[in-house]
Amino acid sequence: MTRFLTISLLVLLIVSLPEELFSQDILYRKNSSSIKVEIKDFNGKTVIYQIPGDSSKINFHLSKSVLDSLRYSDGRSLDFTVSSYTPEFPGKMVSRNNISAELVNLFTGIVNIEYERINRIGNGGFVAGLFVNTRTNNYNYWFDHPGAFAYANYNPHYFFIRVGYNFYPFNNSLIKTGISGLSHGFSLLMGSYKKISFETYDPYYSPVMEPVLASSLMWNIKEILYLGDHFQVSAGLEVSVLPFLTFFCPQATLAIGF
Repeated sequence: MTRFLTISLLVLLIVSLPEELFSQDILYRKNSSSIKVEIKDFNGKTVIYQIPGDSSKINFHLSKSVLDSLRYSDGRSLDFTVSSYTPEFPGKMVSRNNISAELVNLFTGIVNIEYERINRIGNGGFVAGLFVNTRTNNYNYWFDHPGAFAYANYNPHYFFIRVGYNFYPFNNSLIKTGISGLSHGFSLLMGSYKKISFETYDPYYSPVMEPVLASSLMWNIKEILYLGDHFQVSAGLEVSVLPFLTFFCPQATLAIGF
């Protein structure tokens, strides 16, 4: 009983500790001192940070030249004593906000746009999007039991909204380290499908469609090419996880960053 009580008190103590103790960035100076901070930005030369718990929210600046290294709260670190760290594009940053249009659909009269907000350390971003099908072709409709690779596009949809998250597995910050990058992510599509109405079906006339509410879980992977500070194109593939592999859609996008 005593041992159980001791373990319970330790667990309670750990849970009650301030979150800041486990979620702070750390700057290591060349004079062997360190400081716990909240890094707001790093452009390759200067670290902009705030002091945790400081209600004034003042931004402080510290040159990379006085630092040995820094460690982010998620465990990643940058060692400035290693010469190979020097970015290929010093000072060039990845845009944190991107609005993109999917060109494969856009050129055929379908609106498929997305907004992405990349986090402050550059390894992921939240996504929201809208798809609207303006086509009148009713011969692409939803089956009750579709097979694998049944659709190479989103034609069965009337519309959907997208919410998701993208991962940038090779990014350590918002600094550009090359002319291209790789991302993958998951998103949830919620909208309406075209479904044929067999009650009014006539093989000699255009089939009558009725909307059916549905949702899909998607996974995507794409290679991004940075055309400049505020423009990028990407090519990739999106497939459905649920329903499994029913959608298998190639994608090409153009994005504007700010």
